[in-house]
Formats: sequence, structure tokens, C-alpha cells
Amino acid sequence: MAQARRYLREMVSTPGRRWLGLRHWLDRRLWLRGYDADVHCDPAEFDRLRDIVGRHPTLLLFTHKAYGDAALPALVCDRYGLPMLHTFGGINLDLPGLGALLRRSGGIFIRRRFANDPVYRLVLRAYVAYLLERRYPLSWAFEGTRSRIGKLMPPRYGLLKYALDGARAAGLEDLHIVPLVTSFEQIREVDDYVAEERGAAKRPESLGWLLGYARGAGRPLGQLRVDLGEPVVVHQPPPAGDRLAVARIAFDVAVQANRATPL
Repeated sequence: MAQARRYLREMVSTPGRRWLGLRHWLDRRLWLRGYDADVHCDPAEFDRLRDIVGRHPTLLLFTHKAYGDAALPALVCDRYGLPMLHTFGGINLDLPGLGALLRRSGGIFIRRRFANDPVYRLVLRAYVAYLLERRYPLSWAFEGTRSRIGKLMPPRYGLLKYALDGARAAGLEDLHIVPLVTSFEQIREVDDYVAEERGAAKRPESLGWLLGYARGAGRPLGQLRVDLGEPVVVHQPPPAGDRLAVARIAFDVAVQANRATPL
């Protein structure tokens, strides 16, 4: 129980409206600085998403090309009057100041590796089930790594498996998994990507890294676009341990994301 309490304090989001407004302001001036203020999207797609979220437990899984990917879904959903997203991210972004703001605006920090910690796995599964049961839409990047070239990377099954397990534990049906495709006219981090492809070590996220990222923002980067794919509906969550079923669901989400990606 002591471990579980510690893990919950580390992971649980405690959102508030004023913090959400501050988060959107920061997202615009940090991760999305340099891009046009008007994000291109189809309002009809988000009207449909609002109806889905109101009726069904929903996962909004976004493609991942840059740091701005995690900011766009929440911004656009807020613009069209959807409920606040609970967004999962790596605990490496729980930096002083930034971590507190993200946690108070829907951010959920999880550890990179916890396969050998049964208490952590249990707490995460229970928390996901709690959120889904109360119809909070959940969001995360379902790809294994960032892709600056626009190619969809292989999906990771970890969080998806926990969401399916949580839905099954809560007795939920018709879980809707909606792919969200973010498209950038230009990507800020492309120089870092080239350096990493040449063998340079990836710079770890830190307070110094964050300040450097903020200082480097500002040059014009063009337009942003958000598209929604067709929902993948899981009528009954698969049995625990059915890894093939989880892989098939993830593959279906990737196919719908590709279909929604503009050329």
C-alpha cells in the first residue's frame, strides 16, 4: 500500500481550469512557437469526436513527429469544446516547474520501464480503468519513437494493453480508439534528428535543455494541420495475455492513421 500511494502521487493528474489555460499559453509559446496561429482541421471531424467522447470510453492516439505533437490534441479539443484530455508522457519531462504545470493540466507521467514492478503495473491499470469508467478521454503517442520524416513508426503496445485491461476490469464495452494525425510544414528538431542518425547521442531532457529549446524557438515554421482517422471500435476487450489481439488492434489504428495522413 505504501508503494501504491507513492506511485499514485507520482502519476495522478490533478487538473484545474486556470492551469489548463496557462498550459495552452505555454504550449503556444514553447512547443508551437513559430507556427501559424490557425491550426488547420475539419470542424465536422471534431463534432463527431465530441459525440463519440460523450457516448463511449475513448482513446485519442496521436502520431509523433515532434514535441509539439503532444500539445496539439489538447489545444484543438479545447477549441471545439471537448472534455479535457488526460495525456500520458514519459517521466523524463517531469522537470521543475514544467512537471507541476503539466500534472495540473491533464498530464500523467509514467516511468519508461516497469515490467518488473507488479505494484506499479497494478496501480497504472487501476488508474486507467478509473479514468475510462468516468468517460475521461485518454491520449498518448502510440508510436515507438519520433519520426521527423512523416513515416509512421511501429506502434508500442504497452499503454494500449493497460487501457484494454482497464476497460475489461471496469466492464466497459465499445471502447473507441481514434487516431489523430499531426502534420507540420516544417519541424524544428530536424537538425537534432540528423545528428542522432549520424551517431550523436540524444540530448536528455533537463531544465537546461528546456531553456535551450525555448531560446531556439521563433523562426517561421509554416502551418499546422490536424486530421482524425476512422475510429477503431473494440466491442469487447480481449482476454488478458492475448498479445496477438492487442497487436491487431494497434495495427488497425496505424492503418487508419495512415489513411488520414495528408500527402
